[in-house]
Amino acid sequence: MECNTEDGNEWTAYFDVDGDQLNGESESLYLHRVNNPELNICKYPSAVQARQTNNPTEGIEDQRDQIDISPAGLFCTNEPHSKCKDYQVRYCCAKRFLQPTCAAGSQWTAYTSNDTPDGPGDIEVSIPCSSPSSIQARLVDNQAPYQTGEDFVLLSPTGGLTCLNDQQLDGECNNYEVRFCCPE
Repeated sequence: MECNTEDGNEWTAYFDVDGDQLNGESESLYLHRVNNPELNICKYPSAVQARQTNNPTEGIEDQRDQIDISPAGLFCTNEPHSKCKDYQVRYCCAKRFLQPTCAAGSQWTAYTSNDTPDGPGDIEVSIPCSSPSSIQARLVDNQAPYQTGEDFVLLSPTGGLTCLNDQQLDGECNNYEVRFCCPE
């Protein structure tokens, strides 16, 4: 999995909390967040990468059929013919408070919120110009950058903001507002 650093994301350090276990290997995002609160690991990583603890240059390909890697972490189940190795994982998270800029010859629109998280979620797709180059999003209630809401959101200048309630750990999106960088 790739971490798109050009979009303001970065890899965390690698974590290993489980070690070899009788039933398999488990590297849970939840446990990494609980055990390392000072690191502010994001709730909703956009990618997860794994490597073997004892041989970091080796990937997970030889046990691919036993391993489930998702934003929740890595989970490997021992099979009679193959015991899980010990793995480390790292997460791709948005850099805190990184906001895109608006290039010369363009200007930011006002922030707008045309939807609320009722129903399927908060979907802000009213794009005010034909070719926006950037988008910024923030929470409606306190105007903090959208990353502080710790929801899993899709954000793009041409697609707006989409936050679906059924994709959130707590079952509900925050209420967001967006603005776009549009040509003058």
